[in-house]
Amino acid sequence: MPQSSIPHVSTQAATTRRTRSSVEAAHIGFLETMTTNLVTRRATIATVDREELIFAFPPNPYEKITIPLRLSSEVNTGPYSLEFGRAANREVLEYEMWLAAAMSQLGNVKSARPAVESRMAELVLEVQSGLDAVEMLKQDEWQRRCDLQARARGYLKEGKVPVIDTSPYFVRPSIAEDNLSLFAQLIAATLFLLCNLSIARCSFILMSLRHYASMALHEANLPLDLFGPAASDVPHDVRTIVDGLNLRPSAVGFCCCPKCFCCYPIDDFPEFCIHQEAHDTPQCGKVLRRVMKNKIYPTRRYLHHDLKQWVGRLMRRPNMETLLDRDVFDTGAKPGEMRDIWNGEVLRQFQGDNKKSFIDGPKGEGRLVFALNMDAFHPFQNLAHGATNSSTAIYLIMSFGSHGSTHFCPYCNLTIRDLDNLDMATWPPGVTREEFVTCANQWKGASLSERNRLFEHHGIWYTELLRLSYWDPVKFVVIDSMHALLLGNLKTHCRGYWSMDVKVDDKAVDQKPPRRDPNPDAFEMKQAWELMCNGTKDEIGKLKDKVLKQLCKDVHLRSGAKRNGLLVGLHKYRQDQGWLREDGLLIHPHPPKPKRKDPVTEEEIEYARHEFDVTPSIKAVSSKLRKEVVVRLAESLADSHSQLAEEFSGRSLQSMTKSEITEVLSTYRDSISSVHSLPTATARPKAVLGTNNLSIVHEDIAATILPSWIGRVPGNLGSASHRTLSADEWRTACTVHLVTFTVRLWGAASSSRNERTMLENFMPLVRATKLAHMRIQTASRIEEYLQSMKLYLDGVIRLYPSMSLMPSHHLSLHFPRFLCLFGPVHAWRCFPFERYNHVLQQVNKNGKSGELEITMFENFCAGQEIRALMGSEMLPEPIMRCMGPEFERVFGKDSRGTLLNDMLAFREEAQFELQNTTDYTRLGRDLEANLRQLLWQDGLIITQARTILGEDVLLQQSITRRGVRFCSKSSSVGDSQVVFGDLSTEAWAAGNIREIIVWPCQLQGEQVEYHFYAIIEVLHQLSAEHAALDPYRAYCPSAGRPLLQAEYCQVNQLSRHHLSLRLHPPAYWTHRHTSGLCSRLAIRSSKGLFRSLTK
Repeated sequence: MPQSSIPHVSTQAATTRRTRSSVEAAHIGFLETMTTNLVTRRATIATVDREELIFAFPPNPYEKITIPLRLSSEVNTGPYSLEFGRAANREVLEYEMWLAAAMSQLGNVKSARPAVESRMAELVLEVQSGLDAVEMLKQDEWQRRCDLQARARGYLKEGKVPVIDTSPYFVRPSIAEDNLSLFAQLIAATLFLLCNLSIARCSFILMSLRHYASMALHEANLPLDLFGPAASDVPHDVRTIVDGLNLRPSAVGFCCCPKCFCCYPIDDFPEFCIHQEAHDTPQCGKVLRRVMKNKIYPTRRYLHHDLKQWVGRLMRRPNMETLLDRDVFDTGAKPGEMRDIWNGEVLRQFQGDNKKSFIDGPKGEGRLVFALNMDAFHPFQNLAHGATNSSTAIYLIMSFGSHGSTHFCPYCNLTIRDLDNLDMATWPPGVTREEFVTCANQWKGASLSERNRLFEHHGIWYTELLRLSYWDPVKFVVIDSMHALLLGNLKTHCRGYWSMDVKVDDKAVDQKPPRRDPNPDAFEMKQAWELMCNGTKDEIGKLKDKVLKQLCKDVHLRSGAKRNGLLVGLHKYRQDQGWLREDGLLIHPHPPKPKRKDPVTEEEIEYARHEFDVTPSIKAVSSKLRKEVVVRLAESLADSHSQLAEEFSGRSLQSMTKSEITEVLSTYRDSISSVHSLPTATARPKAVLGTNNLSIVHEDIAATILPSWIGRVPGNLGSASHRTLSADEWRTACTVHLVTFTVRLWGAASSSRNERTMLENFMPLVRATKLAHMRIQTASRIEEYLQSMKLYLDGVIRLYPSMSLMPSHHLSLHFPRFLCLFGPVHAWRCFPFERYNHVLQQVNKNGKSGELEITMFENFCAGQEIRALMGSEMLPEPIMRCMGPEFERVFGKDSRGTLLNDMLAFREEAQFELQNTTDYTRLGRDLEANLRQLLWQDGLIITQARTILGEDVLLQQSITRRGVRFCSKSSSVGDSQVVFGDLSTEAWAAGNIREIIVWPCQLQGEQVEYHFYAIIEVLHQLSAEHAALDPYRAYCPSAGRPLLQAEYCQVNQLSRHHLSLRLHPPAYWTHRHTSGLCSRLAIRSSKGLFRSLTK
């Protein structure tokens, strides 16, 4: 070999060795990377919730179905395969597909090095082990569910526990073969169920969508048969779509009597109703059948929603089972706090048959607690306030008396006649469950007349709920805060005590004239005072209510009490005057009634003439008069009325009977159209909140800046032109707008004594209302509520003596009991049910009684089902990607008023939604130093040195958390108003957000934790000299406080919103004090939801 060729061979060998070395290095790097990925993915798959997996072939040990065998070369095949396109299956399927891809890649690796081949063999075994583990995971879960179904069927046969099969509700809709057809059908179903479009209009939409698709294909020069199969799948009737999507509820039908509403099985009911109200009453006898086309139908149907099927549909909703299986007693409440109904005494102490906690059931067994609510609405949305009749009030279900009955309160035995008694120590105790059951069974077995007597005696009748051994009809029933406090107390105070009306003049007196009865005339009062001095107790008891009230006013007694209270007060007054002895007998008895032959007195003639003028029926009056008095009356009237004299001419009055004379007098009075009542001068009504005062309130409403989540009040508050105010609007009106008005005008030094007294009476009502609706309750807050409500009601009795207390006032004093038993009111108030009433009213119906309720029931349930369907994983991923976000935006939320509180009932501590995640900004020196100070105080940085902060900050125009938006002032003034500082004391400040700062903190790895602060234009506190003149300070925290316009900015934590009203400087501030300043009233929001937004 030539010498010159030797270097060439050496160079080629070296090149080959270097190439082999680089390939081997690549193989080794590939194996190391795959090992790392395998470890990471294996750790991730270990945390998958197996119970959430959805199988392509639902496990069922009792059905034999043909399932393809698993092929080793294919991924996710065989009897245990998971369904593709489900979020719950994504991690498992991605891991399995990655393992299959890794096995294929490992098969392509060729290496002669023993170390590489050894490591590759080990990795192949690990990947194969991973595939086997995934298959075993699916097989174990599949088998576990089969075993669970087998045990459930055993339980069902033995009757141990109710079993619900939820598998039918986890099947994807099969109404359409392609996404395009399904997309069109979902649009039509949504318009029909949620937008209340008619059936005909939905058919037009479906036809239009079909033609639109055809036109789109034509414009794109594509063959029209591409849409052919999809077009044929779209039904013409939207009801077919609703049925195909399985949206209608599973209901059991009954034949319902249209008269007494007794129910019979739909497949076996008599021709006539055989129900008896009581054992001594006849059968109802109403016809129950109607024949149409040789078929028998019930005259009226009632549909009952099957509870098991309802629960089965409920379980389909995302994370619902996890939510129901959570530790409900872990509400995050600190010692001494109540944050939810689970912190109340009733559910914490509720026991099952084994005398152990019912909620803490065996593992794998769900324990559900249901609430019962009854309400009604006018199906035709008739807003006229006419005659009403209670048909679905909760007291009818619970077998209590109504709020106006003698036994109006189920929690104590106080009767309606003692409604004004505010001394809770003197209230008789309520009945126990045993006493209630005894009275109810006694009523059930009695005759109809005996039932009426028993109910008048104890105010209890029978309810089927007593068949539940654990049911306590007194302990388990609560009075709703919405109706009692908002639509009860607040509305009564404004409409009743203050006579709020924009068309009525203002007045400075304490109350309006009673509307119920006209004032008694002078003659009636003269007779009443004669009875006061000389009449018996029975004679005074026969006086009219208006006379008794006027007597109480004359002697400065409370005239707003019930009839029994008026009589008790007058009786005590007579004793104090010395007109009665200690035994109640008269000291100077009333002279005996004149006998038939006694001479007629002038007093008798005066009384007879008065009755002739004012009494509609003279015949009824004549029965009380002697014939001699009737004769004298006729003679005196004939002397002054020539026409009447002609009627009696030629006839002797003495020879005529009393009834004959009365008939002539009655006919004569009717012929001359005599007025049946004495003319009385009626003064023009006036009101505390009349034209002038309400005009100021209207200006305040227009000028008040509210956060977006607070419900608005009509700008013409007090006018009949706006609709009836909702409970949430009454709360805003009374706790916001009327507070700013009354404190500013009635709390000023120039206000009258009466105005200040009304203000001092109103503010405890505001405070009590706010305390009752707080999301976190404590023993101290409950006690403060009770004292505030007592203070308010005591003031009502003093200030408005001619007005009666309402049953809602009495029940308000029972509210501490409800708060202790069931926790904060957001868990049991009626706002959600009122919203359902509104939704039901919007359902399209034919207006036929007996059919419209079935239509409303089915369409309402179907509407809730399509909401659940659009929020689940039952639809194909392309459809959810297109429709899901927009559906949620349009139909998902309304973050105003109390709805926001209800939306937060099950929310966890949610993260903020950021708009800007990339555009970093450097703060100015002063603000950056301020931010460093806060970060150091929060323990996020260990020193305040400039080099530690590192990253710049992200500025946001707005951030959203738990449905509440915080914005910069340039985006929304209302949502930029915040308070900050120590909110547990009065050391808080307010201002406007100029910018929202997000400081990113780098954690281990690639994770970033965001901390939220804001640049706030701080409002100045008043000086000590101004604060001494501030009327709002006396009523904090309910009334807020005036602050001065901002002059500087600082970085601080967000806490919660406030609302503001720009005010002119008060007149009693001198020009020297207010030059160049403008005050603003800031009222802290009552929502304690945003106290820590930094971590």
